[in-house]
Order: sequence, then structure tokens, then C-alpha cells
Amino acid sequence: MTIPGDLSLGLAGWLVPRNVSALVLDMEGAAVDVVSFLKQIRPGIPTSLKYVGITNMRIRSAQVVVEHGFPQVRVVAIGQNVWSVIKGRSAEFGSSDALRAGRSVEEAGQVSDISVEQWPYRRVRFHRKEWLELMECGDAVWRGVGG
Repeated sequence: MTIPGDLSLGLAGWLVPRNVSALVLDMEGAAVDVVSFLKQIRPGIPTSLKYVGITNMRIRSAQVVVEHGFPQVRVVAIGQNVWSVIKGRSAEFGSSDALRAGRSVEEAGQVSDISVEQWPYRRVRFHRKEWLELMECGDAVWRGVGG
């Protein structure tokens, strides 16, 4: 999905069909703050989403993408880098139910129990199909290394 520069970011998430499980956002020409963009698009993103790829946008951390925009995904791709999303439970801070319900870490008033693990180059280059299927993201659109 290409997001044009003149589209309201709050509307962009609602344009994604509800049954989509893999999404690649091409942010070419859009000059926006990453966290602000993720917070605006988040309410409209389908809960069935398992894979998100973001191209043409400067993002420093996949963790930020997951926590502020896509807590339900299992795989995040930013440019040519790919991360697995690891969700755990922290007994002292409660579960991540609030995050799955579409609230950010700050809104939920808890410490994140979500972490990301970057895929090694060889996994991305030679074994991406098998790993995407293992992560239940086999239908993901791929624009990664060698894609």
C-alpha cells in the first residue's frame, strides 16, 4: 500500500481491508514523524495483521514500530532488515492484553513485554520462505534482501 503525501494519516489505517494478514507500506515522499504516524494509523489497522513491511522511511528501531503501531504482528521488515516479534508475559506488570487491544505502552501504563530479534543475513537471503511460513506469515509480500 502506497500512502500518498496528501492522505490524512488517520484515514490510512482504515483503508486496509479487514482480512489482510500481510502489509507493506511504501512511505515514499511522506515526511512524517514515525511515532506520530504510527499512533495515527494504529486504530484502523486490522487485528489479523501478522506481517508488516515499511519501505522508504527512516526508522531507528523495529521495537518502536511494534509498540506504537503494530503490536499484533509476528514479523517486521524495515527496508532490507527483518525482525521476529517476541511477546512474553511479565507477572509484575500484567499481560499485554491492553497492547493487543490497540493501546500503546504509555496508554496501557505498563512496561512493554514485547521485544524484537533481528534475522541474520543468511536467514533473510536463503531461508526467508521457510521462516515466514514458520512464523505464520507465508503470504507476506516480500521486499527484503534478494526479494
